[in-house]
Amino acid sequence: MKKIVTLVLTFVAISLVVAVVALKYIAPSDHVQIKALPQVAETSTATEVNSNETRPIEFNLVDDSGTAFTGENLKGKISIVNFVFRNCTTVCPLVMSKTRNVASDLTEQYKYLRLISITVDPTNDTQEVLSAWKKDVAIKDLEWTFLTGDKAEVFSTIQQDFKQTVIDNAADMEMPIAHSSYLVLVDADAKIAGFYDSNDTYKMKDLTEATAKLTAALKTSSLNH
Repeated sequence: MKKIVTLVLTFVAISLVVAVVALKYIAPSDHVQIKALPQVAETSTATEVNSNETRPIEFNLVDDSGTAFTGENLKGKISIVNFVFRNCTTVCPLVMSKTRNVASDLTEQYKYLRLISITVDPTNDTQEVLSAWKKDVAIKDLEWTFLTGDKAEVFSTIQQDFKQTVIDNAADMEMPIAHSSYLVLVDADAKIAGFYDSNDTYKMKDLTEATAKLTAALKTSSLNH
Protein backbone atom coordinates (compact mmCIF):
# COMPACT_ATOMS: atom_id res chain seq x y z
CA MET A 1 0.00 0.00 0.00
CA LYS A 2 2.83 2.36 0.90
CA LYS A 3 4.44 1.69 -2.48
CA ILE A 4 1.19 2.61 -4.28
CA VAL A 5 0.87 5.86 -2.32
CA THR A 6 4.51 6.69 -3.06
CA LEU A 7 4.00 6.05 -6.78
CA VAL A 8 0.88 8.25 -6.85
CA LEU A 9 2.63 11.13 -5.07
CA THR A 10 5.63 10.81 -7.40
CA PHE A 11 3.33 10.92 -10.44
CA VAL A 12 1.55 14.05 -9.12
CA ALA A 13 4.87 15.78 -8.46
CA ILE A 14 6.15 15.02 -11.97
CA SER A 15 2.88 16.28 -13.48
CA LEU A 16 3.19 19.58 -11.62
CA VAL A 17 6.77 20.06 -12.82
CA VAL A 18 5.73 19.41 -16.42
CA ALA A 19 2.84 21.89 -16.13
CA VAL A 20 5.11 24.63 -14.77
CA VAL A 21 7.67 24.09 -17.53
CA ALA A 22 4.94 24.16 -20.18
CA LEU A 23 3.56 27.48 -18.89
CA LYS A 24 7.03 28.98 -18.81
CA TYR A 25 7.74 28.23 -22.44
CA ILE A 26 4.26 28.66 -23.93
CA ALA A 27 4.27 30.80 -27.10
CA PRO A 28 3.14 34.46 -26.74
CA SER A 29 0.57 33.94 -29.50
CA ASP A 30 -1.20 31.36 -27.34
CA HIS A 31 -1.80 34.03 -24.69
CA VAL A 32 -3.27 36.37 -27.28
CA GLN A 33 -5.69 33.72 -28.50
CA ILE A 34 -7.28 33.23 -25.10
CA LYS A 35 -7.27 36.86 -24.01
CA ALA A 36 -10.74 38.43 -24.05
CA LEU A 37 -11.08 41.48 -26.26
CA PRO A 38 -12.62 44.61 -24.69
CA GLN A 39 -15.85 46.06 -26.03
CA VAL A 40 -15.06 49.36 -27.74
CA ALA A 41 -18.34 50.88 -26.63
CA GLU A 42 -17.43 50.23 -23.01
CA THR A 43 -13.93 51.62 -23.04
CA SER A 44 -12.41 55.07 -23.06
CA THR A 45 -9.20 56.45 -24.48
CA ALA A 46 -8.59 58.16 -21.15
CA THR A 47 -9.57 57.37 -17.56
CA GLU A 48 -7.42 59.82 -15.60
CA VAL A 49 -6.85 63.52 -16.06
CA ASN A 50 -3.31 64.46 -17.06
CA SER A 51 -1.50 67.65 -18.04
CA ASN A 52 -3.10 67.64 -21.48
CA GLU A 53 -6.51 68.22 -19.90
CA THR A 54 -5.48 71.28 -17.87
CA ARG A 55 -6.40 73.66 -20.71
CA PRO A 56 -10.01 74.77 -21.30
CA ILE A 57 -11.92 72.69 -23.84
CA GLU A 58 -12.41 74.31 -27.24
CA PHE A 59 -15.00 73.17 -29.80
CA ASN A 60 -17.80 74.47 -32.01
CA LEU A 61 -21.09 72.58 -32.02
CA VAL A 62 -24.82 73.40 -32.09
CA ASP A 63 -27.40 72.78 -29.37
CA ASP A 64 -30.86 71.27 -29.75
CA SER A 65 -32.37 74.71 -30.42
CA GLY A 66 -29.97 75.44 -33.28
CA THR A 67 -27.85 77.86 -31.27
CA ALA A 68 -24.06 77.75 -31.48
CA PHE A 69 -22.47 76.08 -28.45
CA THR A 70 -18.72 76.28 -27.90
CA GLY A 71 -16.23 75.45 -25.20
CA GLU A 72 -16.82 78.92 -23.77
CA ASN A 73 -20.39 77.94 -22.96
CA LEU A 74 -19.08 75.34 -20.54
CA LYS A 75 -17.71 78.04 -18.26
CA GLY A 76 -19.63 79.17 -15.23
CA LYS A 77 -21.19 75.82 -14.29
CA ILE A 78 -20.08 72.29 -13.53
CA SER A 79 -20.87 69.97 -16.44
CA ILE A 80 -21.41 66.23 -16.68
CA VAL A 81 -21.02 65.15 -20.31
CA ASN A 82 -22.06 61.90 -21.97
CA PHE A 83 -21.92 60.54 -25.54
CA VAL A 84 -25.02 58.87 -26.97
CA PHE A 85 -27.34 58.55 -29.97
CA ARG A 86 -31.12 58.27 -30.17
CA ASN A 87 -31.41 54.97 -32.06
CA CYS A 88 -29.00 53.16 -29.73
CA THR A 89 -30.61 50.21 -27.95
CA THR A 90 -27.59 48.84 -26.10
CA VAL A 91 -25.19 51.16 -24.26
CA CYS A 92 -26.99 54.52 -24.53
CA PRO A 93 -30.12 53.82 -22.47
CA LEU A 94 -27.89 52.70 -19.62
CA VAL A 95 -25.64 55.76 -19.96
CA MET A 96 -28.65 58.08 -19.87
CA SER A 97 -30.08 56.24 -16.88
CA LYS A 98 -26.81 56.48 -14.97
CA THR A 99 -26.55 60.17 -15.82
CA ARG A 100 -30.03 60.78 -14.44
CA ASN A 101 -29.21 58.76 -11.31
CA VAL A 102 -26.16 60.88 -10.58
CA ALA A 103 -28.19 64.06 -11.10
CA SER A 104 -30.93 62.82 -8.77
CA ASP A 105 -28.43 62.84 -5.91
CA LEU A 106 -27.43 66.44 -6.57
CA THR A 107 -30.77 68.27 -6.45
CA GLU A 108 -29.41 70.96 -4.14
CA GLN A 109 -26.73 71.82 -6.71
CA TYR A 110 -28.91 72.22 -9.82
CA LYS A 111 -28.25 75.97 -9.98
CA TYR A 112 -24.54 75.27 -10.48
CA LEU A 113 -24.82 72.09 -12.54
CA ARG A 114 -25.66 71.17 -16.14
CA LEU A 115 -25.88 67.93 -18.10
CA ILE A 116 -24.65 67.72 -21.67
CA SER A 117 -25.33 64.93 -24.15
CA ILE A 118 -23.32 64.93 -27.37
CA THR A 119 -24.76 62.80 -30.15
CA VAL A 120 -22.34 60.47 -31.91
CA ASP A 121 -24.81 60.17 -34.79
CA PRO A 122 -25.32 63.75 -36.04
CA THR A 123 -26.59 62.51 -39.43
CA ASN A 124 -29.74 61.03 -37.90
CA ASP A 125 -29.95 62.98 -34.66
CA THR A 126 -31.28 66.24 -36.08
CA GLN A 127 -32.15 69.20 -33.90
CA GLU A 128 -35.79 68.07 -33.95
CA VAL A 129 -34.84 64.57 -32.80
CA LEU A 130 -32.62 65.90 -30.02
CA SER A 131 -35.24 68.41 -28.92
CA ALA A 132 -37.83 65.63 -28.58
CA TRP A 133 -35.33 63.40 -26.76
CA LYS A 134 -34.54 66.24 -24.40
CA LYS A 135 -38.21 66.53 -23.47
CA ASP A 136 -38.37 62.79 -22.80
CA VAL A 137 -35.52 62.84 -20.28
CA ALA A 138 -35.84 66.35 -18.86
CA ILE A 139 -35.23 66.86 -15.15
CA LYS A 140 -37.11 69.73 -13.53
CA ASP A 141 -34.95 72.77 -12.73
CA LEU A 142 -31.81 71.20 -14.24
CA GLU A 143 -30.21 72.44 -17.45
CA TRP A 144 -29.69 69.58 -19.92
CA THR A 145 -28.25 70.49 -23.32
CA PHE A 146 -28.04 68.18 -26.34
CA LEU A 147 -25.30 68.94 -28.86
CA THR A 148 -24.81 68.05 -32.51
CA GLY A 149 -22.96 69.46 -35.52
CA ASP A 150 -20.92 68.46 -38.53
CA LYS A 151 -19.93 64.79 -38.17
CA ALA A 152 -16.21 65.48 -38.50
CA GLU A 153 -16.44 68.23 -35.89
CA VAL A 154 -18.47 66.04 -33.53
CA PHE A 155 -16.00 63.15 -33.79
CA SER A 156 -13.06 65.50 -33.34
CA THR A 157 -14.66 67.09 -30.29
CA ILE A 158 -15.27 63.73 -28.64
CA GLN A 159 -11.87 62.28 -29.51
CA GLN A 160 -9.61 65.31 -29.15
CA ASP A 161 -11.32 67.51 -26.57
CA PHE A 162 -13.04 64.94 -24.36
CA LYS A 163 -10.46 62.16 -24.98
CA GLN A 164 -13.13 59.53 -25.63
CA THR A 165 -13.66 56.74 -28.16
CA VAL A 166 -16.02 57.10 -31.12
CA ILE A 167 -15.73 55.20 -34.41
CA ASP A 168 -17.99 54.11 -37.25
CA ASN A 169 -18.94 50.47 -36.75
CA ALA A 170 -21.48 49.86 -39.54
CA ALA A 171 -20.87 46.09 -39.56
CA ASP A 172 -22.58 45.84 -36.16
CA MET A 173 -26.33 46.41 -36.52
CA GLU A 174 -26.79 46.85 -32.77
CA MET A 175 -23.92 49.30 -32.38
CA PRO A 176 -23.31 51.01 -35.77
CA ILE A 177 -21.35 53.71 -34.00
CA ALA A 178 -19.05 52.39 -31.29
CA HIS A 179 -18.46 54.95 -28.57
CA SER A 180 -17.35 55.46 -25.01
CA SER A 181 -19.81 54.95 -22.18
CA TYR A 182 -17.77 57.13 -19.84
CA LEU A 183 -19.12 60.32 -18.28
CA VAL A 184 -16.78 63.30 -18.29
CA LEU A 185 -16.79 65.85 -15.49
CA VAL A 186 -15.89 69.41 -16.52
CA ASP A 187 -15.25 72.22 -14.04
CA ALA A 188 -16.46 75.82 -14.19
CA ASP A 189 -13.36 76.86 -16.13
CA ALA A 190 -14.21 74.39 -18.92
CA LYS A 191 -11.37 72.08 -17.88
CA ILE A 192 -11.75 68.31 -17.58
CA ALA A 193 -11.95 67.26 -13.94
CA GLY A 194 -12.35 63.51 -14.38
CA PHE A 195 -13.47 60.48 -16.40
CA TYR A 196 -15.98 58.03 -14.92
CA ASP A 197 -17.05 54.61 -16.23
CA SER A 198 -20.86 54.46 -16.23
CA ASN A 199 -20.65 50.65 -15.99
CA ASP A 200 -18.94 50.90 -12.60
CA THR A 201 -21.24 51.62 -9.65
CA TYR A 202 -18.35 52.79 -7.51
CA LYS A 203 -17.15 55.18 -10.21
CA MET A 204 -20.64 56.66 -10.39
CA LYS A 205 -20.49 57.25 -6.66
CA ASP A 206 -17.10 58.91 -7.13
CA LEU A 207 -18.59 61.12 -9.85
CA THR A 208 -21.44 62.18 -7.59
CA GLU A 209 -19.03 63.07 -4.80
CA ALA A 210 -16.62 64.92 -7.11
CA THR A 211 -19.49 66.88 -8.66
CA ALA A 212 -20.84 67.82 -5.24
CA LYS A 213 -17.43 69.18 -4.22
CA LEU A 214 -17.05 71.24 -7.38
CA THR A 215 -20.57 72.67 -7.19
CA ALA A 216 -20.08 73.49 -3.49
CA ALA A 217 -16.86 75.33 -4.30
CA LEU A 218 -18.55 77.19 -7.15
CA LYS A 219 -21.43 78.16 -4.87
CA THR A 220 -19.01 79.51 -2.25
CA SER A 221 -17.12 81.44 -4.91
CA SER A 222 -20.35 82.93 -6.25
CA LEU A 223 -21.45 84.04 -2.78
CA ASN A 224 -18.10 85.74 -2.18
CA HIS A 225 -18.39 87.84 -5.31
